[in-house]
Amino acid sequence: MKLTNNQIDAILLFTRKHYVEHYDLQIKLVDHLANAIENIW
Repeated sequence: MKLTNNQIDAILLFTRKHYVEHYDLQIKLVDHLANAIENIW
């Protein structure tokens, strides 16, 4: 199962709300979180 674009945007918003300010780090975290979620599914 794959995450939708809206779900990925929600993860990106989650990183911003938790004070991850650097865009490069946000993207890396979103990628890791999305992969982990998809693996669990």
